Amino acid sequence: GNAALLASCSFVHCATAAHSAKPCRRSVPLPNHSSYFATLRSAALCGCGEVCALVEGTPGKLFNRVRKQIYCPDLLTTSVLDTASQLRPPPEQVPRELLHDFTMGGKVPVESWYWDSTSSASPDYPVRSKAAAWRRSHVDRLVSAVRAGTLEDDTGLSGAFGFGYSQQMSMRIHALLKRHPTHIRGRHCLVLGSETPWLEALLLGHGAAHVTTVEYQQIFTDHPQLSTKLPQEAWKLSNLRSGDGYECVASFSSVEHAGLGRYGDHLNPWGDLQAMARLWCSARPGAAFFVGVPVRDSDVLVWNAHREYGPARLAQLFANLEVVEGVLAGGGVLRDRHAIYLAIKSPGLGDLEDQASEAAAEPPAAVAAFRAALRSAQAPVGEEGNPECWQGSFSYAACCTGAGNPLCWEGLYTQDWSLHRSTEKSREQVIQGLQNAADEL
Repeated sequence: GNAALLASCSFVHCATAAHSAKPCRRSVPLPNHSSYFATLRSAALCGCGEVCALVEGTPGKLFNRVRKQIYCPDLLTTSVLDTASQLRPPPEQVPRELLHDFTMGGKVPVESWYWDSTSSASPDYPVRSKAAAWRRSHVDRLVSAVRAGTLEDDTGLSGAFGFGYSQQMSMRIHALLKRHPTHIRGRHCLVLGSETPWLEALLLGHGAAHVTTVEYQQIFTDHPQLSTKLPQEAWKLSNLRSGDGYECVASFSSVEHAGLGRYGDHLNPWGDLQAMARLWCSARPGAAFFVGVPVRDSDVLVWNAHREYGPARLAQLFANLEVVEGVLAGGGVLRDRHAIYLAIKSPGLGDLEDQASEAAAEPPAAVAAFRAALRSAQAPVGEEGNPECWQGSFSYAACCTGAGNPLCWEGLYTQDWSLHRSTEKSREQVIQGLQNAADEL
C-alpha cells in the first residue's frame, strides 16, 4: 500500500508515512524519564502520515514541487504536543535521540543561537501567558497607514508597526500584497502567530473582510473585523467543512520556531511541517498563502532560535501548494534574511474531502451524520450504509454521493481513506476515527 511512497522518499524515515491505526498518546513522561525523547518522537509521528515523510518531489518554479497525502482529521485532533513542555529550560543542544530527524537524516548542519523564552510561558500552554489587547482605535490607525502606503504608527518604535522588523521588510510585504489584491479583497484570512496586529492590519488595509489570528497568547480585541483563537480552539475537526475554510492564510516569522522548545513548546522535528499542514487543512481550495520564513542558500538548523530554509525543506513546507512568487524581504535587527512566498492551495493528493464536502450539513446535522456513520461502520458488512466504503471495492462517487458514506459529506475523508487503496485501512480504524471525531464534537 505504501510502495509508491517509499520509492519516492529520499531522506529519512519514509515508513512514518503510513497512517497509524493506534490512538495517539495523551501524555508524555517527565523529562527525567529514560524514554522521554523516544516518547516525544512517537507522539510527533502519530497521525502525521506523509506530512512527516520527506519526499523528493519534481522540479518546480522556485524549489521542488511536492505532493503528499494529508489526513486532516488526525492533524486537526489536539495532540499532546500542543500542550506546554515540562522540559525547562530547553536543551542547549539537539538531543541525540532526535538529531537524525531534526537534521533531515544528517543532511542539515546545526548552528548554535540559543534562546530561553520559557520564563514568560504559562505552565499549561507554551509561549506567552499574559493576555494582550488589540484596541480598535490602534488597529484602525495601522490600517490607515497601510492604505496611505506609509506603514508608520504612533508608537515611536521602528520597524513593522513597532515589531522590530525593518521598514524595508514591511514595505516589501506590503508591495507583494498590493500586487495580488484578488487573493485578499473580501476574503476571510487566517494569521498564524502575532504578538501585535501588524500583519492583520496589512491584510485589512488590502481589503480583507475579516482576519482570524491563531496565537498561544490570549488576545482580546474590540475590532469588528478581527477574531482571535488559541490553537486548541483553532484546530478542530469541524473546521474541515469547506464552508468554514479560510480563503487566505498569512504567517510571518512563525512556523520556523515550531518544535524547537524556545517558547516552551515540546520538541518536535516536524513541528513546522505539521503547522503548515494544519493551515492547509483549514483553508479552502484556491486559498492564497502568504508565508514568510528565514532563508539561506541551503537548509540550516539554528538551535534553538529557528530554522533557516533552503530548497530541500522549503519543498516540504509548501507541500500541496502551488508557489506563485517569492520575494526576499531583507534582513532586520536579527542576523537572518526572510523571504515571503505566495502560494495557492490546489487540490492535492489529500484534498478530495474539500470537493466532497461542498454540500456539508450544518452542525446539528453533522452530529447526526457522525452517529449514522459510526453505526454503519460498526454494522456487519452489507447490513447498513455502503459496505464498499469499508472494503475498498468501489469508486469515489459510489461512496460519496447519494446515501453513501455521510462522512464524505462532512469532509473527513481524504483520498486514501475514501478509496481504501491500502487494505491496512480497516473498519476498526474507521470506527476509532469516528469515535475520536464524536469526542471532538
